[in-house]
Amino acid sequence: LGNVPCLDASHEKLVLELSNTTATSSYRLWFYQTCTEFGFYQTCEDTSCPFSRMLTIQSQTELCSRLFDIPQDRLPVHIDFTNQYYGGNQPQTQRVLYVNGNKSRWILLSLYQGTVMVIRWN
Repeated sequence: LGNVPCLDASHEKLVLELSNTTATSSYRLWFYQTCTEFGFYQTCEDTSCPFSRMLTIQSQTELCSRLFDIPQDRLPVHIDFTNQYYGGNQPQTQRVLYVNGNKSRWILLSLYQGTVMVIRWN
């Protein structure tokens, strides 16, 4: 394929990219929201995971401290607030269609019952 350089997929490269506050990538914004609201860290600690075991909850939460100066011990407070404010798994909503299925990778962040979408239309 010619002189194509290797892809730098190192942790330090990721930190460098996420530290760039002028970048147009939405990944920094998503990661900030994960640190301050969701706590939905994408890890690979299970032995069945085919990716790097270096993606741990510890490595992900350390990024919150490193990038945004959010202490790790404050993360649960942010997540608990979001769940209480929006109702967690039991939101009191009306006229909302939760559109995802059992193959969605975001299923854990939504309402889902068996093989059907959850519809709240009052």
